[in-house]
Amino acid sequence: MSDNIRITINDLQLSILQDYFEIRMKEAYRDHWKEQVRRVVQTKAEANDRYSFMYKNMHHQILNKGLETIDRKSFDITLVTAFLMYDFPNQCKTGSAFWAQVGSIRDDKNMFISHNPDLNDRLSNSILALSSLKNLKQFVLYLENSDWSGSEKETFIETYKKKLDEAIEAFFSATDDSEKEKIDTGSDIGVYLEGILREHSEHSEQYIPLSYKRIDNLNDQYTLEEMKEQNKRGFVLFADAGYGKTWSLLKLAAGYAEDYLEARSDVIPVFIKMGQIASDSSQVIREYIREKLFQNRIENDDVVSFIRQNKLVLFLDGYDEASSEVKNVVKAELSGLFSDFDQLAVIGGTRESDRFQFPDRLVQYHICDLSELQLEQFVDKFVEPPYRAEAKRALLSPQSFLSKIRTPFYVTCYANFVNEGESDPGSTTDLVSRCLDKMIEREIKIKGFHCTEAYVNEFLFALNSVLGDKNAVLESEALRYIENRTVNMLPEGSGIPEVKDRLAQMRVIREYTAGRRNYLAFYAEQYRTLFSDIGNDDSILDF
Repeated sequence: MSDNIRITINDLQLSILQDYFEIRMKEAYRDHWKEQVRRVVQTKAEANDRYSFMYKNMHHQILNKGLETIDRKSFDITLVTAFLMYDFPNQCKTGSAFWAQVGSIRDDKNMFISHNPDLNDRLSNSILALSSLKNLKQFVLYLENSDWSGSEKETFIETYKKKLDEAIEAFFSATDDSEKEKIDTGSDIGVYLEGILREHSEHSEQYIPLSYKRIDNLNDQYTLEEMKEQNKRGFVLFADAGYGKTWSLLKLAAGYAEDYLEARSDVIPVFIKMGQIASDSSQVIREYIREKLFQNRIENDDVVSFIRQNKLVLFLDGYDEASSEVKNVVKAELSGLFSDFDQLAVIGGTRESDRFQFPDRLVQYHICDLSELQLEQFVDKFVEPPYRAEAKRALLSPQSFLSKIRTPFYVTCYANFVNEGESDPGSTTDLVSRCLDKMIEREIKIKGFHCTEAYVNEFLFALNSVLGDKNAVLESEALRYIENRTVNMLPEGSGIPEVKDRLAQMRVIREYTAGRRNYLAFYAEQYRTLFSDIGNDDSILDF
């Protein structure tokens, strides 16, 4: 890799972040933005802590040359990322997804500085360079699709998309033809794995180690690492909603990704979110790998060669969230791949109803209820200090109905209620109804279900009408009525069965109408546990 390419990448990394910061600060403070920067710089420079060194050079410049000398050339990569991620996040309209991408750019920059170029390791250096350019382009595309609507957005986006395309073209012009494909593929994989790490980093501070039991040995408990080491071909992790399946799988996938990027392992994780797949293909897994790891540059048959030549771990998260058609296709495809390639491992996450959709050889585990120690860890991590003692008392006291809460989702919901100053739920019904609203938001807005929230509301309104004063109705009767009532609102490419599947996964259909005593349970076991005080009424419409 030539020094010119290295310099170009370093300049682009810095100027993109510098320009973005200056534009957003001007939007927030207009002509006074430099004064805001000066105040932060002075305070931080005089703090005399381990971070003050980042600000001292700029503070010295301001003191000696005046405030007007502040411009984008004054910010080195460390300082501008600190401004974007910590010092001016509100003014720059940034959040965790943005921070993760900026952090990736900063890591690329630091690696260029600390990485000792070895002429015998030219291929690795070239992959690193191209990965950095692709990360920059991904960042610019992210900004293009963000809510940012400032007057300079279009110019900024077009300028840097053009510069990055030119830099990537120049990179390939200076690359040996025999190495281009290896470099391109290596960089694509690197960018994909860094994406897994970014997604994990957004949630890593919230992670609490959970415990797991083998379905064929309920006496012993295992950690994630123990399951990974004991099952070289993978395993199935099943539990009901809110127990931490995605959390657990993403934690494992990030470990594989980091080991691969740090050259500690040659195993490549592929993380597939089943609920986001909308394909009528018979090769869903191969299509996913072709798109995510190769940017559609190869054919599905070439993906098979890739699987044959490499060690892959397929993570299938939220298997139960996929449509029936996708489940059937993936089950058949997975069975063939798992049988044909001994080096392929599969780690699945699903609910109880779909745990047998995976190859028979995979050991099945379920997530244990939280122990008292884990509950305390959750409280210490999620509940603000003034409320922790009371929260622990409520969650751990056998006399409190809240002591029945033993899942991460319920505990984090309860922590949010406490931190937001809401009164403690007065009953299990109150608790579940409050958590329901957060569950719906999580399933629809965050996990990206294909049916829109507006459609869900219309679906529920129609369901309420057909239920009337009845305790239950036949599924077929309900669906016919709802289809007639909502036919004009169907999302493009969706049908009633698909929407019904989505809603049934959330258990939204069951008694989501105001004033009903038995409000909602997300799954049968928790329903019976939480509502034991009013009997096991399972007669409500349940798909």
